Amino acid sequence: MRIRTPRGRPMTRKPLTIFTAVFGAVGAILLCVTAFLATSTISFARTADHATGEVIGHVKRMSCSNSTTRSTRSCSEVWAPTVTFTTGDGQQVTFTDSVAGSPPSHDVGESVDVGYRGPHDARIFSFWRLAFPSFITGGLGLVFGGVAVLLFVWLRRMPA
Repeated sequence: MRIRTPRGRPMTRKPLTIFTAVFGAVGAILLCVTAFLATSTISFARTADHATGEVIGHVKRMSCSNSTTRSTRSCSEVWAPTVTFTTGDGQQVTFTDSVAGSPPSHDVGESVDVGYRGPHDARIFSFWRLAFPSFITGGLGLVFGGVAVLLFVWLRRMPA
């Protein structure tokens, strides 16, 4: 059975081959980004010193996105926790986490685990905060790569 375009012409393989190659390339790039993020996160988790910190406040940030249906931009307030902790050598460090959300992820006064490799490289140390970027890029990479593999197999079986 030949597949036909909406105009009734037989569909050629070239557009599908290009589409498959693009999906495969995007999937491969996303999986490479996932590997980089995962190794970076594992390296941080292995080499970081740990301390218990306290959330002392929140910093308001704006998170904006463009509407896909209209040419409007919508913004909302998100809150990033500000944490203070004491390093192993007694230095008091205060930092604002890079992850923000609405509602705030931690309450003021709440104790949090902190991983740090110096006073300028500190993060709230939780599984989801560290692993989430790898899960997102890895999942997208698997979806794009999976679609490319399925299309490749389908193209191979498609009559010339």
